[in-house]
Amino acid sequence: MLQFKSKDGIECDDFIKFAVSQMNNSLCSEAEKKTRAESENPLWHELRFERITASKIFEFTHCKTPEGTFVESIIGAYKVRDNKFMKRGRLLEKKVLKCAEQKVKCKFQECGFFTMPLLPVLGASPDGISKDYVVEIKCPSSVKNKNTYIKDNNITAKFKGQLHLQMLCDASPDFEESNNVEILEIDFDEQFANELTAAAIENWENFVFPKLFVSCQ
Repeated sequence: MLQFKSKDGIECDDFIKFAVSQMNNSLCSEAEKKTRAESENPLWHELRFERITASKIFEFTHCKTPEGTFVESIIGAYKVRDNKFMKRGRLLEKKVLKCAEQKVKCKFQECGFFTMPLLPVLGASPDGISKDYVVEIKCPSSVKNKNTYIKDNNITAKFKGQLHLQMLCDASPDFEESNNVEILEIDFDEQFANELTAAAIENWENFVFPKLFVSCQ
């Protein structure tokens, strides 16, 4: 942003074009490899700053105001406090991924933070990836909580939007005892993805860019 403002830039469209000009596939690939430790990695946190991440994209497209904790969480002014459910998810993630590999007979590669040169304000950190799959793991703490992710055997809209992935891997609430993993697969829907990202970028222009621009004065 400081470089953009030094060139007398003021419009959001021009900023996005500037960001596109500064990014390329090689740099994005290097950043992904360097952020594979995820939350333990300072660069992982830095790259998420001011970006619409996959876990927030669906809710962000439905955001109606620039004020409040949700937009603040995008710009880094508000952080969700860690809790026992988040800790449980982190502890189980590798075990769940291993069970998923055994079920689909496929090896998943560890992922860092993915960015895209042509969509510089977006980013995603899937839990695993292969030639045919993108994996997002959810570890609900109860059967009731599971309905947040899967309802009537369908992935809910929020989490369909999270990565718009080919596969969602959902661990049983009693995974620690049963090692049971339920796997749902969905195909990539290009129209859904394009509409989702367009709505998210429009809100980023209206709600995030003005705050980012002012903060760099």
